[in-house]
Amino acid sequence: MDPTLYASIKKLVAAGRWEVVGGWIEQPDCNLPSAESFIRQALYGKAFFEREFGSQGRTHIGYNPDSFGHSGALPKVLQHTDFNSYAFMRPLVHDNPDIPMLFWWASDDGSRVLGCRIPTQYSQSYAANADDMEQTVRYASENHFVEGIDHGVMWFGVGNHGGGPTREHIARIKELQADDSLPEIRFSTAREFLASVLESGQAEALPVIRGELGYTLRGCYSATSEVKQKHRFCEKALYAAESLDVLAMAERASADVLKDAWHNHLFNEFHDILAGTCAPLCQGETNDRYGASLHAAREQRFKSTARMARAVDTSGETGSVLFAANPLPWARTAIVQFDTFAQPHGREEITHLETQDGKQIPIQWMTSDANFGPWGLKWGKLTAALELPAGGYEVFRVVTKTMENPVKAVLPFLEGESSQMSKDAEEASEVVQTTQEPALTSWQQDALGEILQEALGTVVIKDEENTWGFGVLSYDEALGQPEIFETETLEDGPLVRVIRQKSRWQSSEIWMDIIHCAHTPDIEVRFRINWQEKRQILKLNLSTRLEDTKVTAKMAGESVERPVDGREYACHDWLALSGQLDGQPAAIGLINDSSYSYDAKDARLRMILARGAAHAEHPPFEYKDERNIPFLDQGWQERRFLLVAGADRQSLNLERKAQEFQIAAEHLLDSAHPGTEPWKQSHFAVEPENVSTLALKPAESGCGTIVRLLETEGRDTEATLKYRGAEWQLGLKAHALASYELRKGEAPKQVNGLEQGD
Repeated sequence: MDPTLYASIKKLVAAGRWEVVGGWIEQPDCNLPSAESFIRQALYGKAFFEREFGSQGRTHIGYNPDSFGHSGALPKVLQHTDFNSYAFMRPLVHDNPDIPMLFWWASDDGSRVLGCRIPTQYSQSYAANADDMEQTVRYASENHFVEGIDHGVMWFGVGNHGGGPTREHIARIKELQADDSLPEIRFSTAREFLASVLESGQAEALPVIRGELGYTLRGCYSATSEVKQKHRFCEKALYAAESLDVLAMAERASADVLKDAWHNHLFNEFHDILAGTCAPLCQGETNDRYGASLHAAREQRFKSTARMARAVDTSGETGSVLFAANPLPWARTAIVQFDTFAQPHGREEITHLETQDGKQIPIQWMTSDANFGPWGLKWGKLTAALELPAGGYEVFRVVTKTMENPVKAVLPFLEGESSQMSKDAEEASEVVQTTQEPALTSWQQDALGEILQEALGTVVIKDEENTWGFGVLSYDEALGQPEIFETETLEDGPLVRVIRQKSRWQSSEIWMDIIHCAHTPDIEVRFRINWQEKRQILKLNLSTRLEDTKVTAKMAGESVERPVDGREYACHDWLALSGQLDGQPAAIGLINDSSYSYDAKDARLRMILARGAAHAEHPPFEYKDERNIPFLDQGWQERRFLLVAGADRQSLNLERKAQEFQIAAEHLLDSAHPGTEPWKQSHFAVEPENVSTLALKPAESGCGTIVRLLETEGRDTEATLKYRGAEWQLGLKAHALASYELRKGEAPKQVNGLEQGD
């Protein structure tokens, strides 16, 4: 920052000559962030502007002129964070002519803000001279008024994202102020214009628009998958870190611990960074910011987990114990895995886990991440399905059995021999016959019968469009399907079975793992992809037998029913395809860990896995040699999905399953030590299932805890909130977004997203 320039800006703001609008950290993409990310934009952004600029920095105008479409839940997020209006430009008139210049924009809960669609453009070309400006002003005087309201508006300035006025333009506008053929022309502000509308007496007569403001630039929801993935990982990691911090520290948790991590994450939501449409030079800095956020969140999760673990009384235990914490506010069954010695000290073998009251928990040994066993001892990935309490933890004994013929450690650097697993393990290993058959050809659940129309797989789509996807409605011209060359069973135990299917397409290779866990009928699908193709898209292809289908997509703070028309749309954690199966109602859910772009057509769902578009390619473009142009999504990358099925969408419990899929239980191996806490404890719980928890965080004031809730199914609900031994009933209206401040010994106090009460 240039201190001299910044001081000048502060003086201009104080003089009323520089208007503060927006109040967010960034002008973000407005389809891809979660509702909580939007709230944090305002929470931290508004605090900054008011701290730096005083009362002149206090704004009630949301301002995102260049963002590529706007989530339908934004009105309730804006209202929840003390905004009353919202200015935007996209989608442009030719993208969506049905959005007027002025209207009430409403969310599903009835919250609303005054919407102002910036007419024509928010700036002028650098080549626009005074005559061009005059033409623009005259056009605005005839076209930029709304019936019944005698104030119109025109944005002006030179440069992308708004720019500033030129002396030449200002001089011509001053001349036009004296032109009697024109209406009165004022140099004004967004605040003055929108206030004039609200005070006009005609505001209530403006039309009401509900839901999303889109759709435009569909390529932005799949460009640069690495950015999209790390963005999702950051959102989930920060939620878990804050929750565990509160669970571990209670009233002593500090809101400052992760503030820098949140700022890095929110900066990366800028609408060209998160959209994946920045120049290649930006990618390194973007990754550094994500890395800083993820590292801070991971470090805080470990500290909080260790703090809780060390508080538990495990004195008297003769072996290791496993501590597992659940940051989610409901009881869950979580798969916990970690690499360890199968035979500690080479004398005894781990056989199972055990609760404090003696209940045995079976385990399965799977292939470890490491390629060696330290000291030559038997080594593997211990895997267990643990039932964990809501917003709490449980401790498990690691039970061992002394072996009759213990394994002797072989130290190659001392003995001159190769490190090896035990003879018993070698004899028990099985070579699995490989095939070229699809890994998942049939999917049946409960009374639904067969769900799949064809084997789960991938399809390659032609993509000769630009990075943003200007003018694109769909990516659906199929070039073919990758050819399967190997299918094998990697793991086949009592808890987990893993089948890997390998395919090739031109210079690329696709590994698809199908994972069945004994504790659930749901199917996990993991992709590891080495994508080497340019101007081609790889999509997951899920073809079902459903009829009369409709699709519902999770977005920020809401779920949206969209057309089943084959066009490309954005989504967040999950999709649901509902319809009829053999005359009976049925629904399938597709949960993802980091994908945002899908299409639905008839009984088929597809999601983009990799997109080989050119980096920041803005039409028109011509290349002397395309081989020198950088392309997106080249090289190895990973994606995860979960397939669920049931009689209807509500029974799939997609909100909670998506959270469980993306937020792992924290765990660590511990030992005997004194403590004051029991082996099992729940600190935080929220019911019923249609109430989602967006945040459990330390209050910004330094006193108390903030809980943020969202009703997800559109019904008035009596929610139960339990926190550290206290229990309350909270009335939530359908689709409501609500924040509460919790202080020891006090009833929950309802606050807004800025943590301000009435």
